[in-house]
Amino acid sequence: MIFLIDGYISFMSFLEKIQQCNKFDASRFFDFVMEDHRVGYVSRDISGDLLNNENIISFDENKITLRPDLTTYEKRTRAMESVITSLQKKELIPTWGDEAYPVSHKFDQEPYFSIPRCAATFFGVKTYGTHLNAYIRKEGKIYVWIAKRAPHLKFLPNKLDPFAAGGLPVGISPNDNMVKEAMEEANLSQKALSKMEAVGAVSYLLQTKQGASPDTMFVYDIEFSPDFIPIPNKEEVENFRLYSIDELYQLVRDTDSFKYNSALVIIDFLIRHSAITPHDKNYLEIIHQLRQSNLFSI
Repeated sequence: MIFLIDGYISFMSFLEKIQQCNKFDASRFFDFVMEDHRVGYVSRDISGDLLNNENIISFDENKITLRPDLTTYEKRTRAMESVITSLQKKELIPTWGDEAYPVSHKFDQEPYFSIPRCAATFFGVKTYGTHLNAYIRKEGKIYVWIAKRAPHLKFLPNKLDPFAAGGLPVGISPNDNMVKEAMEEANLSQKALSKMEAVGAVSYLLQTKQGASPDTMFVYDIEFSPDFIPIPNKEEVENFRLYSIDELYQLVRDTDSFKYNSALVIIDFLIRHSAITPHDKNYLEIIHQLRQSNLFSI
């Protein structure tokens, strides 16, 4: 059941927050396949807009693929650029977001090609991101620094995020990308981030109006000294605010303040730091559903 609390939508459980990111009906999509592996999903509702690109993309029963003579990363990338440009002219794909995302079946595989970030959802390709939780301890209690997204951002302005976050483009490791994002968003030095630790990953598969979003977020933690005060980069972050872990528990459970996928990263943090425990309803199901990458296999 959903309620309104002080103008925010309340899902009344952590599990429902996670389920909001895992609403997906595979029957409404073509598989996007390369070398017998699914690399994406293309909505049947918008797949007809690809028919003018039959010299590049072919349809076969319930799947689409690229023309077989496109045999190299460079050829496939250039061909997809042509397709994406034609879709942008129809205003089916936005023109913002020029970072190149790798397209592959598995994370540690050489990508088949790359596409601009703005096209990732249309083709339902698996994307990756990096999220950093920054916290301090005072009098034995944990307090967490939370970022508020800048009001001028094109995507979900004013929502809350972990301390730093960003998509993972082609050609950079998760660790290096996390350092880069934290330096950009909180004006930190590389030395200040030396104690950052990789602590796992969270994944989900979400159906949207634009297509599909199968996303995996690499998660990092860093503990700062109690006197640490972050300085936001106003291009990305409006401000940082310090929350007790109890406040954070209620904020992510009872409001819609967080960016939808960032809420999953915070839930994972709350589990790892014993704020969400087996005493909470659906504890094991929450843990299980935070990692839905199996939905992408073929």
